[in-house]
Amino acid sequence: MLKRFCFQLLLVGFAIFFTLSGTWLKQIDVYKTSKSDLASIKCGWPVIFMEQNLSRYDPPASYKVRCSFFSLENPTKYYWQYFVINIIFFYFLILLLFMVSRNFGRFKRKA
Repeated sequence: MLKRFCFQLLLVGFAIFFTLSGTWLKQIDVYKTSKSDLASIKCGWPVIFMEQNLSRYDPPASYKVRCSFFSLENPTKYYWQYFVINIIFFYFLILLLFMVSRNFGRFKRKA
């Protein structure tokens, strides 16, 4: 019972990690050079769960930006319900991959 609970807790931890790292790993192209384009950068995958204001940066040309979940210097608006949806998505994705790899090992041993 405790082993199963720890496994589920580990899966939730990985899901939170993948959700948070997805905001930092994904680069967003800013094509125009105006500050108004940076006022509302939407981040998150597969569902957008945060919006960041990066207008304090003054871009000289088009470039790529990254969002940071734990940003103190940039005003950020969080959509917690979508954040939870992302965690649930990654939880079931990790669980599915684990079950497929586990069953693949069983079929490989039988053959």
